[in-house]
Amino acid sequence: MKACSFYIFNYQQENEYLKEKIESELSVHGFYKDEDPELVISLGGDGTFLSSMHQTDFKKRYISINRGHLGFFSDYDHEDIFSLVDDIINKDCFLEEIPLYDITGDKNDVFFSDIAITSHKTLNISLSIDDENIFKGNASGIVISSAKGSTGFNYSLNSPVCFISSPFLQFSLIAPVKNRLNRNVISKGILPLDKKIFISALGDLHLSVDGREDEDLKEINLEEKSEIIVPVTLCESIINVIIEMNYTPIFCDINNNFLINEIENKITDKTKIIIFVEQYGFTIQNSMD
Repeated sequence: MKACSFYIFNYQQENEYLKEKIESELSVHGFYKDEDPELVISLGGDGTFLSSMHQTDFKKRYISINRGHLGFFSDYDHEDIFSLVDDIINKDCFLEEIPLYDITGDKNDVFFSDIAITSHKTLNISLSIDDENIFKGNASGIVISSAKGSTGFNYSLNSPVCFISSPFLQFSLIAPVKNRLNRNVISKGILPLDKKIFISALGDLHLSVDGREDEDLKEINLEEKSEIIVPVTLCESIINVIIEMNYTPIFCDINNNFLINEIENKITDKTKIIIFVEQYGFTIQNSMD
């Protein structure tokens, strides 16, 4: 690969020595750091990789080194640093084009992996393809994912993993309401890309794009080094934002029911926020109990 500008995205202090090692090796061979780079290297998990693409508007070339809990988008592990550097310097890289999907409505954006509409209450959701309604009823949310994103949120909802970059999207409802009035609920399905997909959701909802649930957090003005208690299962993209805002994440273990515990032992004078995560059917109320 011809020498060019590069930038390394890293939000974890423990990865700094790897970052410095990569920077040093690449600099010896004519590569140079730039905040508007041609090559972006993400050092972390899938959340860091997705964040690096969004922050650079999907307009660069990207390489991911897995240092997180998940590494579905990564071709290299942290033990492959020298292999990575050697491949960048001496080989012609195989470029894989990334399909992007437009979001229009109350929020205009693009996504690569998935979008999720969620709520702590039941939402009234309507899903249509062009003018044909597919679902209209109540659920706690809905997730739309690409084939690449099938290993993420949708997988936790028992949707299948796609092993090829097929031209379709898939959806899953979160906790759809089934009763005598709504017996035949279509809770999962495959959506075509040559049609327009309309989603209407009424209620107190939250929109997440590629795991980016950070807007509310960034609007909170806390003192530097304020502590935020989080479960160890929290999405890495949110952890990245906590660190980026110069706050301190305090990790709390979970029990066999995926509920966080030992909160009392983690609370200090610096504790400002406790983040709960509803997952696998266990709710915030379960955690509080």
